[in-house]
Amino acid sequence: MIEKVNQILSTGVEVLIAENPLLLLRVYSQLYLCGEQPRVCARSQRLYYLQIQKNGLEMATKYEQAKNRTCIPNWKGSKFITATQKHWLADLITDDDAIFLLSKGYLTEKAFTKLPNGYGTQTVIEEPKDETPEAELNCIAEIKELLQSGMKAYQIKKKFADVEKIGEKKCTGKLVSELIEKAQ
Repeated sequence: MIEKVNQILSTGVEVLIAENPLLLLRVYSQLYLCGEQPRVCARSQRLYYLQIQKNGLEMATKYEQAKNRTCIPNWKGSKFITATQKHWLADLITDDDAIFLLSKGYLTEKAFTKLPNGYGTQTVIEEPKDETPEAELNCIAEIKELLQSGMKAYQIKKKFADVEKIGEKKCTGKLVSELIEKAQ
């Protein structure tokens, strides 16, 4: 498509209309009308040529990118999205465009028969952080030393029976058992 646009741009509009109007009409139809029938009068062809001069290479590049896309729009032709103030052509929407429109909420997933690759994989799953208070960590280290010295779990529980709090938590048998598990 880029070669065809370059061929159009390298030829004057009058020569193009006289010698090869079908090239101009086909390219304009694919890039701007989603394959629909363009008007064929000379005045319209001059306007098409001006439009191709204006952004034909950009549209041809998008057309080439759209060939490699993975998304399949659920609509035909063009769709005007008010938030972007732009018409989006079903034949020319790329995966990047689709991901942008979906992530901003301008389109829903129902607007696509097949969603683009890469959509939905950007969710970062954070690993749970160990938020054990420092007092508990110190207690775990002490219990670990006691276990290594040969003390049994029930003896450690007896030792911690007189302790009222570990950090901000009330020292219970259950808490001491959890700390012993962590220390092992």
